[in-house]
Amino acid sequence: MPIATSEYHAKRLQDLAGGSCRQGSMEIWLGKDGEWYAAISLVYETHLNEPCGVIGVDFGIVKLAVLSNNIFFDGRQVRWRKERWAARRAALQQAGRLSRVKKEAGRETRWMRYINHCISKRIVEIAKREGKAIALENLLGIRERTKGSKKFNRMMSGWNFKELASFIEYKAALAGVPVIYVDPKETSKTCPKCGNASRYNRKAQGWFKCIKCGYQSDADRVGAINIAARALDALGA
Repeated sequence: MPIATSEYHAKRLQDLAGGSCRQGSMEIWLGKDGEWYAAISLVYETHLNEPCGVIGVDFGIVKLAVLSNNIFFDGRQVRWRKERWAARRAALQQAGRLSRVKKEAGRETRWMRYINHCISKRIVEIAKREGKAIALENLLGIRERTKGSKKFNRMMSGWNFKELASFIEYKAALAGVPVIYVDPKETSKTCPKCGNASRYNRKAQGWFKCIKCGYQSDADRVGAINIAARALDALGA
């Protein structure tokens, strides 16, 4: 039976045919469009490599992700596109076109999933190339920590931090890269040089300047550095 699939999923099916993985559960259903769909879970045997260091990752909205090795994933285009989508949905809802509202929301969800796939793939590639583990923040309470205006919060509702973390986790497992979760409490307010923790270290939202030793850097990069440091402590390094 011919199968229509993406290039990525075609490679996974090649893995299955070649014996690189084994088949798990499978679900087949008839879609509303009259097409048949199949969802197949693949089980891979993973072997994690011994890391020679840790790359910390700090998630956000202004910057989608910042790595402790000074790599930034800018979020300005994503914010602009999400603002446009939010305005369009509001106009459609006001006009009573609820089916179009649902359709637009689905398009946004699929697009954000694609963005998460791209970011997670790049982060895992960097960690694998450098032979390092990936340190992620425990995402419990992240929405409370990043609350802002009503407009900002509406935009946040469509951003799936947990999905991005899960994509990084499974791609890292396939690449043999360990992933470590740490408590992110005060990572953005603690100086990575002298250890001073104070809310006054971040008088500006995007910039960090320690009131004790004067160390300064991008605030999200500081958070990523501290996340990496906590992961190293957890590893006993």
